[in-house]
Amino acid sequence: MTSHAPIGFLGLSGRAIGVYRALLLRGNAKVRDLTLACGCVRQLVYEALAELESKGLVVRSPVGKNRYEYRPASPSILVDIAKQQTNTIESMMPKLMELYQSKIDVPTFRFYSGWNAIRSYWREFGETKMNADTVDETISATEDWYAADHPFMENFWEPNKIKKSVKTKLLAAHGWVAEKQAQRKNYEVRMLTKEKPFHGDITIYGDTVHYLALEKENQHMAVVVSAQIAHSMHELFEIVWEKSEVVQ
Repeated sequence: MTSHAPIGFLGLSGRAIGVYRALLLRGNAKVRDLTLACGCVRQLVYEALAELESKGLVVRSPVGKNRYEYRPASPSILVDIAKQQTNTIESMMPKLMELYQSKIDVPTFRFYSGWNAIRSYWREFGETKMNADTVDETISATEDWYAADHPFMENFWEPNKIKKSVKTKLLAAHGWVAEKQAQRKNYEVRMLTKEKPFHGDITIYGDTVHYLALEKENQHMAVVVSAQIAHSMHELFEIVWEKSEVVQ
């Protein structure tokens, strides 16, 4: 063994690796032998042996009063150590990725064209992403979302939100939409001060922002997943929300 690199990644110090290498070359050795072989003082050899013992890589046998001889354990133990470290890293990975994503927010973008594709997305999103911990914030500047597929809205979308106890804050540009949704117990509804400020609907949910355009000849939806962008949109939503009229 001419390099420490293959086992250095297992958390062993360079000195411990050197002592283990010396033991592999000799089979059995006393501290005096290892001191000469490694070129370091006895105290450092003892520390290295303690480190190796903690990993199960050396076995010591008494040869007199307070005197021991050391022999190396099989290098196959290194495989077990590597597996244990891999398991430890894997158990830590979700939390590490959460910390990573909180600092490095790389947005993802998806585009859907046609109501069938949009409806399929919303069905999966409603079933897998929505929960009671997150408020659905929607700015509805058109009537198209409700007119595009009334059965889907009434038979799946709204019942699914009720089933999962999802609360919705809706800013509506049209009176009939506002009045209809205000009747639902899981909705807070306010009217936009300017009728039809833009064409389309915006929905903010968790770290996901949706923009829908549902005109008959131009039905599409853009989806951006980004905690930073969603947070900015949430703050803008709250500014408009505070200045809008409550619908009873």
